[in-house]
Amino acid sequence: GFVPSAALSPNSRAHWRTKRAATRIDQSIVWASIKQCGWSPQWTGRRRLTITIYGIKTMDKDNLYARCKAVVDGIVLSGALRDDSPTWLELVVQQERAPRSRRKTVLEMEEQE
Repeated sequence: GFVPSAALSPNSRAHWRTKRAATRIDQSIVWASIKQCGWSPQWTGRRRLTITIYGIKTMDKDNLYARCKAVVDGIVLSGALRDDSPTWLELVVQQERAPRSRRKTVLEMEEQE
């Protein structure tokens, strides 16, 4: 399954080109997944996006949110989310431990009033 790249962690010592490539890859994976499952830009109001990462290691909150930035940007690029500003998005990022064979990222988006 897909888990956001470790190169995007603030603690990563990866070269900027490596980080840029990881960002583009993560955005592309999310964009393609959204298009494949049929999310559409018909939503116009504020959204709550819950990202749950199932991984072998747990991360501190700063790393967890930073690694998900490309995921959120990919959703915006796909048109399924108008903008990632607090006006349009409440972002919740959580994590669960899972064996290597069950690593994945689950995205849940719901409309808010």
